[in-house]
Amino acid sequence: MERVVELAATAPMGIPPWDVGCVSVIGREEVRRIADEVVKGYAGFLRLFKPWLLAVMRPFVGRAKYDMFANFVRPLAQTYVRAHQEGRDMLFYDAPALLVFHHSPYADPLDAGIACAYAMLAAASLGLGSTIIGGAPPILQRNKALCRSLGIPDANKPSAALILGHPAVRFRRAIRRRFAHVTTHGCRPSDV
Repeated sequence: MERVVELAATAPMGIPPWDVGCVSVIGREEVRRIADEVVKGYAGFLRLFKPWLLAVMRPFVGRAKYDMFANFVRPLAQTYVRAHQEGRDMLFYDAPALLVFHHSPYADPLDAGIACAYAMLAAASLGLGSTIIGGAPPILQRNKALCRSLGIPDANKPSAALILGHPAVRFRRAIRRRFAHVTTHGCRPSDV
């Protein structure tokens, strides 16, 4: 973990790395404790944002935001809460380690994201598996007591969570991925 964090700090962020922080959470029990707190936040979200309330809010938040909450965030929250009630960790998948990247008000959230991506590359180079967990930061941002317990300064915002561990499966080749859209403006690629 120390090596992963050390390498992540070398990431070419838009702002010096002292405006980005990283919390190392080591051990399944401690990672599970953080997961429990995040899932409690999602349970609160579900109690507050009932489908009828989201429908009432739709004209005020717009279609895209409504669709995101109704068709992604709410079902994701239900999955996390249901699994937690069944004794399963669908948030951090019982990972043995977690890194939480946070940024100061002077940094862009992307800076913490760049550091997180470098941590993923570092982990892979050390034979570790990693996955960014996008569902954790929105709840962490709202749980100041949990952030304080993790040593995150009050002004800072958690913006990326990365689980790490030894992979159960080794792949022979990477997944082929493509962008949804790629456009080129200016000269043709063959002219470059």
